Amino acid sequence: MDYQTLYLILFTSLLIQTAALLQTWRQNPEEPGLRDWGVSGGLMTLASLLIVLGLFAAGGATRADTPFWVLMIRDTGSGVAAAGWMLAWVGTRRFFHQPIFSYRLIVVYAAIFTLILLPGAQMPGWRVFMAGLSIGLFALLVAWELFHQTMDRNPITRLAGAAMCLVSLVWVTRGLLALEDLSQPSGSLLIDRFCIYSSIVMSMVFTLSLILLTNHRVNKKLRAQASIDPLTGALNRRAFFEASRPLLAALQREDSSLALCVIDLDHFKRVNDDHGHAMGDRVLKGFAALVHDNLREGDLFARYGGEEFVILLQRSSLEQAVQTIERLRETCRVRFETADEAPLEITFSAGITYARGPALVSLEALLKAADESLYQAKDGGRNQTVLCEKDVGWPLADMTPIVSVAK
Repeated sequence: MDYQTLYLILFTSLLIQTAALLQTWRQNPEEPGLRDWGVSGGLMTLASLLIVLGLFAAGGATRADTPFWVLMIRDTGSGVAAAGWMLAWVGTRRFFHQPIFSYRLIVVYAAIFTLILLPGAQMPGWRVFMAGLSIGLFALLVAWELFHQTMDRNPITRLAGAAMCLVSLVWVTRGLLALEDLSQPSGSLLIDRFCIYSSIVMSMVFTLSLILLTNHRVNKKLRAQASIDPLTGALNRRAFFEASRPLLAALQREDSSLALCVIDLDHFKRVNDDHGHAMGDRVLKGFAALVHDNLREGDLFARYGGEEFVILLQRSSLEQAVQTIERLRETCRVRFETADEAPLEITFSAGITYARGPALVSLEALLKAADESLYQAKDGGRNQTVLCEKDVGWPLADMTPIVSVAK
């Protein structure tokens, strides 16, 4: 298959991929990097078209007797391709929230790259070497970003990175072979054709990987939105029940323990009535941030409804649970200030229940026991913690609050 046909196939393939990337960006405009990838694909599409036009215009002419305007078309195509590859690297960095430089540098680089090619009119190998080096370099930089990012580490990123590594390898190999004789357009016709063929295949693999990676991130955000309370960042009720299942299942098999605490902010309605709902939202967000700062990795924290929260402390003794909740209660009292900088004392009442395995325990029974203790704390004057103690084999429904932590 001749060069013109291969480049025409590459042009058609890139055109379709560009349309797919731009449509993905249109559907997800908030995702960084997608527009850059789409524009990058557009530049590479334009570059392949210019190169095809240059090849058809040159006909059978050699590099030495090719008209200057034809050389300009082909070398401009190479410069546009260089800009496209550079933008693909920039888009990859943006997608993973890495710092980037000004887009103007891409235009400057493309112009310089084109000017570097023109003096090599009598040395076709020079153009091949520079094109191979440029494409290989930026393909390797894209692969580096994909392999070394930590935000979305999954098989899709590795697949895209592997595709870019292969593209880099074949194009750098082509460029180095051209150095053997700069007067010839190629060091190996087989390598030339394989470069274009690999670009067609690997570009499709890379584009598919980018779309899948975008869908993976969007689905991850949707799952988070479905499970996270938007105001406080805590789990919502449904997500809390789902996250608790494996912990309770482990309690049936292992000699482990957990504590569950239900918390209700005292007189929260007064905060909204006296200081406004904006202040109430500030209190809820501040309290949630306080809890997040004091919990261990693996502990669960959820907004159970209104100003009521629930905390599940896994592998926690009763004493550790009490210490954690009491530390929260004492810290909470001095955390908030009103708009006029007057201190706003926020307290909460809490009920704690405890379970130790191996035992068959339901989340509903734990919540019921902790809720009963919470109401005892509120009836006892609020701003206190009331505990339930459980021995293995005791039905949770029969547990009675036996300890009260005074204000």
